[in-house]
Amino acid sequence: MRHKQVLSVVLVLGLALIAATAHTEGNKTGPPETQITIDGRGEDWVGRSVLRADPAGDAEAGFLDLTTGYAFVNQDALYLLIETVDPRAPFVQFDMFIKADAKTLLLSWKPGRSTGNLADITTGFEYIGPAINSSFAFGPALEVRLDLQDLGSPERLNLHKVLVMVGECCQRPAWRPADEWRPITSTPVVDEIELPGSALAATFDLPPGYAADKIYVPPLQAPNHVAISPSGVIVITDWGVSDRVFQLHEDGSLSTYASPSSGDHFDVVFDSTNNLYVADSCGILWKVTPEGNVSEFAHGVLGFQMDIAPNGDIFATGGNSNPPIQRITPDGQVSVYAGGLTGPCDLAVSPVTGDVYVLDFGTGILSRANPDGTLTALISDLIHEWSYIACSPEGDLYYYMSSLFLVSTLDGSQTELTWVKDNSANLHSTDFAFDNQGRIVTVDITYNHIVRFDLEAQTGEALWVGMGNGAGLAVAPGGGGLYMTFGHPLSDGHGGVVRIEADGSTTLIVDGLGPDVGGLVFGADGTGYAISTGLTGSEWRSSVYSFDPSGIKMTRVTFPYPGCNLAVDPSTGYLWGLSYGEIWYFDSAWDRQVIPTASVGEHVESLAFTPDGTLYATIITTDMSSIPVEVGLYRVDPAGPIFTLVADLSTVNMCCPLGHIGTGQDGNIYWVGHGDRYTPNNEHDMHMLRITPAGEVTLFGRKLPMDPSVITGDPNSTDLYFCGGNGVYRVHKP
Repeated sequence: MRHKQVLSVVLVLGLALIAATAHTEGNKTGPPETQITIDGRGEDWVGRSVLRADPAGDAEAGFLDLTTGYAFVNQDALYLLIETVDPRAPFVQFDMFIKADAKTLLLSWKPGRSTGNLADITTGFEYIGPAINSSFAFGPALEVRLDLQDLGSPERLNLHKVLVMVGECCQRPAWRPADEWRPITSTPVVDEIELPGSALAATFDLPPGYAADKIYVPPLQAPNHVAISPSGVIVITDWGVSDRVFQLHEDGSLSTYASPSSGDHFDVVFDSTNNLYVADSCGILWKVTPEGNVSEFAHGVLGFQMDIAPNGDIFATGGNSNPPIQRITPDGQVSVYAGGLTGPCDLAVSPVTGDVYVLDFGTGILSRANPDGTLTALISDLIHEWSYIACSPEGDLYYYMSSLFLVSTLDGSQTELTWVKDNSANLHSTDFAFDNQGRIVTVDITYNHIVRFDLEAQTGEALWVGMGNGAGLAVAPGGGGLYMTFGHPLSDGHGGVVRIEADGSTTLIVDGLGPDVGGLVFGADGTGYAISTGLTGSEWRSSVYSFDPSGIKMTRVTFPYPGCNLAVDPSTGYLWGLSYGEIWYFDSAWDRQVIPTASVGEHVESLAFTPDGTLYATIITTDMSSIPVEVGLYRVDPAGPIFTLVADLSTVNMCCPLGHIGTGQDGNIYWVGHGDRYTPNNEHDMHMLRITPAGEVTLFGRKLPMDPSVITGDPNSTDLYFCGGNGVYRVHKP
């Protein structure tokens, strides 16, 4: 794993008695309202008290330098803003230490996360839970709203200092302060209130005057690890919801099983008596008893991948460059068991023999780790693809790499269970575990699915069908609402279309569309169109469906090519789409007319019409394996066909700019996706670009939520919507 510079900000609050002016019967106006948007900009702090103007240049070279800081307390929250010299300096986490009455609280927050996590550190470390009512932002300044309810509604707060902590990821005990910001005056108390729902927070960085609302939040956003107890309890960790461990029940519902840590949760394992062990990003291994008691079990644990032996020893690895395999004994002692790894992607222990197996992504070798610290290779020629291994209750070793394989621990021979791959559609496994009946449960971080496979019956069962990362998102004309597609993890499953309601819930509109549902679009008359792709035998086939908002659907046409993106020509009403190496449309007789794109590139990423009826498409013009991938935005004239380059996205210094386009009612084209090198410091980020018809490219939004997958404009307004693994967002001008 790459070495990362980690910085953390430690906030300790100064003495300030919250003594809001009481209302009298004659007071008809009441206190004024605090109107500050937590967006990291600080443009609405004019006139606020400066607590310290810290000179620039006093921080350790190369790290974040805190300068001028402001803070105040109103009747509902403590607000904090600290400006910085270079907000692009590398960092991972802010740690805020808060004096609340007689307690000392630790609030940890990582930029990109929707919330921070609280712990009481007065006499030790006791995890409290997520700060669900507070708001956080960074870039270019640190800006925080700490809700008094999250802090326990204290009567007194104390602002003492802010430290910038740096060090290596997962080596928190060795972190050191690189800068100190200390207020020179007490925190002022202001007689201001916040009306219900008035606390404002921007979820990511947008131009001035724009805001973003998260209008749909899927319960699971990025499930990454799974464990099953001897009694059959299934628990899930989630990168997108880092403050808790979920339990998945047999009826398909989710609940919080435990919230042991203030950091990200990594792998999880159960012991023979149903105790759960949870590794976190701070190197702490937590123990959760069946009764729900939480305690720190061990420190300095590399818990990206873990498993447990019959004698109770826990084995762990991952988390830094050339990590060892660690052994954690039942009394919490940590030692090195074996080394020689370059990039382990999973680890498994036989419940029968206690043998330890490790899969090394860096070398492509599946090995047995021996007690003398050496590794014995079982398979030496695996594709360097991120894969996962686990042992069955009988001690059989399996690995999952696009398909499921049984591995002989004697000679390394492999037997593919082809029925698993044949029965899988939208399933990108990121971890799997066996239950006591020999069935495997696998989690999918890409589409948020959870599936159980019965190896004896050779059947699959979807335990959780994920939403929020759909390939289709569209707004119906005339105020008809926002709609989203969802897929299914199994080849015989059925995806569909849901409507996102005003309260964030979803209503099923259409199902039975097939497992892989892609593009979604509405015609001017309110008719919806969706496309579903899947394998029929060995042939890819796509089906286009039409439906109305009441859910009545019909199959329009099926054709033998995979298609994903859809658009409607506002001038003709024709439905357009794309496949590999071509753009196509259906004429008035629903005959498919094909426009080859080979003259500019084979891989068409997405297409969209502007309101004036102009068709645009993003096309990859180089081999997908080349770096950087060159992507162009083209204006398409079907009559030629003529492809006119409007903007070369590789000119904005982006590596692998893979994403999708949509159009706004302002006539501009908007693109969302990854952009590794848009900024001078090679920042990996999720971006939104605005591209004018004249080809002017503007970085419109940055630090978007994880994996933005599709963007669409609202035909009824200038609003934009996009979705990713952790929800659906609306971008608008308040």
